[in-house]
Amino acid sequence: MKWDKIITTEQEYEKALARLAIIFEADPDRAEGMEAELMVTLIAKYEKEHYPVSLPDPIDAIRELMEKKD
Repeated sequence: MKWDKIITTEQEYEKALARLAIIFEADPDRAEGMEAELMVTLIAKYEKEHYPVSLPDPIDAIRELMEKKD
């Protein structure tokens, strides 16, 4: 399936991930390589909107690092 629109649903997201897995290592100068680059961009946009990653509290991060280093 060649992608021609942004990803708007979880089902489309899953299909996009599956397609990217197939074409991930394609030559970037060929059609599939360019499609892979587009897929990465579309997937990243969807993930940013639907799976945001927040930064940890700085104090908690320092405490955790201090505990790991004794």
